[in-house]
Amino acid sequence: DELGTRYNELMLGQCYLGMGQLDTAGRWFSDVISGSQVRGSVFYLDQAKAFLALSMLWSGRPGEAAAVLADLDQKLVAASSVAALATLWLDAVRGGKDRATTGMIRRARSASDRGHVIHAARLLHAAARLGAASQAAPALASLATGSASGLLHAQAAHAAAEASSDRDALVASGERWEALGYN
Repeated sequence: DELGTRYNELMLGQCYLGMGQLDTAGRWFSDVISGSQVRGSVFYLDQAKAFLALSMLWSGRPGEAAAVLADLDQKLVAASSVAALATLWLDAVRGGKDRATTGMIRRARSASDRGHVIHAARLLHAAARLGAASQAAPALASLATGSASGLLHAQAAHAAAEASSDRDALVASGERWEALGYN
């Protein structure tokens, strides 16, 4: 079942991306893309391209990411938190950091309003990583309240540590990420 295979490849790529194993994640996303193009079931093709671009950006390869993103339909970018995140991250890398972080926070509010907590947290944490921690930290803390997600709590703690510029809190945040198995 090609659809099931593409889905599993996409999920593995997301797991490795989340753990910071960017090369492995990129290989899984590339497998989704090539498998979709060669054997069919293009259902996950654009999602895989968005995730691949994100892994490339985080690996310091903005030129390659831009080429992948240029291939995405703008309707997908408007509808997909991941495609929007990759597009906004590319904008930040190209000098539009303030515009990108504002866009991430705006998209996070929209995702949160629709109940998409994981997408909202991913966007807010990205904004925090790009220098907008003081704007992202309160929203991340709010999302983490009442949640049992270790990832969400790690994101909120990291953003709060960045916002406060507290060295000890940053070290503790890094240790928390490592305890969860993230690189």
